[in-house]
Amino acid sequence: MVDCFSEIVGHAAAKRGLLRAASTGRVHHALLFSGRRGIGKLALARAFAQVLLCEESQLGVGLGGLRRCGVCRHCRRIEKDGHPDFLILRPSGVYISIAQIRQLQQDVSCNPFEARLRVVIIDDAHAMQDAAGNAILKTLEEPGSQTQFLLLTDQAHGLLPTVRSRCQVVRLAPFSWQEVCAQLVAQGRPEDLAQRVAAVAMGSPGEASSWSDSGALGEVYGFLDAMETLEDPAQAIDLAKEISGQGELVPVFLRLLSTYLRDLAVVGACGSGAEVIHVSRREGLLERAGRVDVDTIIAAFECVEQVRRALRGNVNQTLALEHLIFRLRPVFGRDRMSGGSR
Repeated sequence: MVDCFSEIVGHAAAKRGLLRAASTGRVHHALLFSGRRGIGKLALARAFAQVLLCEESQLGVGLGGLRRCGVCRHCRRIEKDGHPDFLILRPSGVYISIAQIRQLQQDVSCNPFEARLRVVIIDDAHAMQDAAGNAILKTLEEPGSQTQFLLLTDQAHGLLPTVRSRCQVVRLAPFSWQEVCAQLVAQGRPEDLAQRVAAVAMGSPGEASSWSDSGALGEVYGFLDAMETLEDPAQAIDLAKEISGQGELVPVFLRLLSTYLRDLAVVGACGSGAEVIHVSRREGLLERAGRVDVDTIIAAFECVEQVRRALRGNVNQTLALEHLIFRLRPVFGRDRMSGGSR
């Protein structure tokens, strides 16, 4: 197979599907790239636009006809966002407005200026307000033979069902924590830092890169350290208030708890030979796993997920975290926190 995506890491199945469609000349007129933020959706969409518009690429004649030379005027101008037939629509503020959609419809109503096709990327497509989503339906359904839509989202559930139904979904799966860690090490990050970052990145290399340059990561791990040493209910209440006061760090802390509990369950089931995410905490995990049964750990994991979902709604964050920390007493609590049960 022609490697038109040589520098795009991962997403092998998605890349094969895109090239197969281009090689037959039957690319769906509206593709929805769905995957976590920072996973490479825009990079892949841009590269695919270059395949579609490259001067050396021949669509519909088999894989051997596909090219992405990187040096022709189309490839170079797409890379710099300076091609008149390569449009990127992004939210203006929080939302994509109906006015933006009306302007886009006007832009695509004429033939491409230079290339064989016009490629339109709608980034953060879930940010389309309902009026904007309804307005674009007809255009998505019948964009014309010379317009290709690529919608990008990390919140596919936020799109109108009528918009989703008009698109063919290209799913980009999260990377494994080992892959994220390896990418960070390849970028020059120390391995111990890479391991700590990968544990909270949830399979997103882009998010991992930003966290590896942030001093806030140490604070998140400090919360976990505090969880491991809780001895008093009053400490639990104080910790919940402290975590809640950190705002944007709360979801990251919950991710960290999830990966820690995952490690604890694996160690409890498989023993010292288990592969863990938190390598530096292996000894502590082994000691704790000897005191907590696997069913209790699984129940704790489910509780973390329940709180994660609840916090997406209108709930009191501090109370939710207090509830979570007390529910995790059988795993983390000592002495007075555990009621003397161990």
